[in-house]
Parts: sequence; C-alpha cells; structure tokens
Amino acid sequence: MTTILCIEDEPDMRELIVTRLESAGYHTLEAGTAAEGLRLINRSRPDLTLCDIRLPDMDGYGLLMELRFHHPKAALMPFIFLTGMDAREDRLKGLALGAGDYITKPVDFELLLAVIHTHLNMVERIRERHERELVRLYRALGEKADAPKGAKPAPGTAGIPIPREELPAAAGPLVVGACSDSVSVRRLRGVVERAGLSFLGSTSGAHILRVAEKRQPVVAFLSYQTDDMIGAILARELRSRSPGTGCIQIAPPELGRLPDPSRMPDIDDAIFFPCPDRDLMNALTPWIEAAKALAATARPMGGRP
Repeated sequence: MTTILCIEDEPDMRELIVTRLESAGYHTLEAGTAAEGLRLINRSRPDLTLCDIRLPDMDGYGLLMELRFHHPKAALMPFIFLTGMDAREDRLKGLALGAGDYITKPVDFELLLAVIHTHLNMVERIRERHERELVRLYRALGEKADAPKGAKPAPGTAGIPIPREELPAAAGPLVVGACSDSVSVRRLRGVVERAGLSFLGSTSGAHILRVAEKRQPVVAFLSYQTDDMIGAILARELRSRSPGTGCIQIAPPELGRLPDPSRMPDIDDAIFFPCPDRDLMNALTPWIEAAKALAATARPMGGRP
C-alpha cells in the first residue's frame, strides 16, 4: 500500500488531512515537526510527503533542502507543500527547491488527491525508464564482451549512444549546464560562448551524464532539479564519472539566499541565476584557469603551447 507522510503542526488540520488520505486508500504517517518528519522519512521511506511550510523547529524549505542534499535515498520522493502562504514568491521558492507542487490552505482535497496521483505515477514512470535503460546497458555490455575482436556493435546496442551533434567540438574547456528550463540553458549558453568556451546545456540530467562519460567538463552549472533528476543526485553522479569537474549550484533569485556549499558534499560554489555576466564569469574563472594550467603541465617537453 502507498504510504504518505503528513508533516503538519496543527493537530486538527493534520487529522483532517490524514482522514481524507486514508479514506482515499492511502496508508499514512504523521509528524508535527520537521525533525520528527525527517526521522519518519529515514525510518519508514514514505512514497510521498505533504509538508506545511511553517513548522516550529525548521521551515518546510529547510527540510526539503536537507532531504535533497543530505539524504540521497529520499531525494526522489515527491514532496508537496501545504501552506497558507500563497504569495507568488513563496510558490516560486518552493518550486525552485524541487518541490513537486504547492497547495494552499484551505485545502481543496479533490485537487490534492489529483496532484498526489499525478506525482506517484510520474515517479513510477521514472523508475520504469531507469530499469529499461539499465537492462539495455547490461545487454549492450554483454554483447560487447561476446563480440569478436574488432567487430562493430549492432545499431542500438552500444549502451546509450550520444548523437554527434550533442557533443561540442573538442576545442578548449567544456562547460555544461543542467537547467530546469530551456530559457536558462539559452542564457547560460550566451554568456559561456561569448567568453570563447564550449558549452552544452540540457534540461535532462541523464543527457549531461552521458556527455561527461565522453568528455570531461571543467564546470557544471546545476539547477535544483531537471526534467528527470534532482540536482544533488546529478552532482553526485557527475562527480563519480568526472571527479575533476567543478559543480556550481544555480539558484533562482526568488530563493532569497544562496545555499551553503559547505553543507553539500558535491557542490563547490553557488550563485544566483539569472545574474550579470560578470558574476557568472567570476564563478567560472578559477575552474577555467585551473584547467588551462593542468593542460599546460601535461604537455610533453618541447611541445607547442
């Protein structure tokens, strides 16, 4: 049975929500504080969490950031805010952090149940897609191992191929951007390419990981969430494939404050985006200079500069 955690500090509201969820056929867990909710998430692994923003010990935004960056096993769990705060900036802040949705009080339970159903189905589709990709990859590896030496792989069996146009020409340092929307991809591309650097951007985290397996990026700009992946998970997977890549978190200005990179194991820096070109270049420059210095020391004696 699907389990839903409700984190709400008002007992009457929590009881009402839980009653409606159970009448819809869901198993429920209850918490009145963020700390209690975090313990239940780690212990019971609910399929989805509903969370009030105003909690006595930590606001809902802080709890969501804690989950996304420090509890990877729960990072893909749908997280839906329930709140009386209906200002546009509050909604943008929640969605920017990777919340699945933002339902205002008084709760429209018909809408809430529809949103829950949609997000549970989406997670199931993502899991099925990942399983299909793993099966395809394992089959490709097996066929490669069994193939005669020098034989070319059959079409569609070489793991997850990258079309040629997806990789920039191998000239100079490569910067990648995994963004939540195509507008951010275009903005990043404009600044990076004006600086004379190669750029590849996508709203798919899986796309960025496939590129990193072929050519190591110097820097990756990462949104909190892409179409198919949480930013914290993408940073971890990117580092496993490309340990030398610098990972820079890009946060929307609506967030109000930048995340602390020291609390995120795979994030090196954080900037607001969109931002002035000079701010983006200030974040890029140390990584580009380090890459050029490394390339210079790797050249053989007497080689061309």
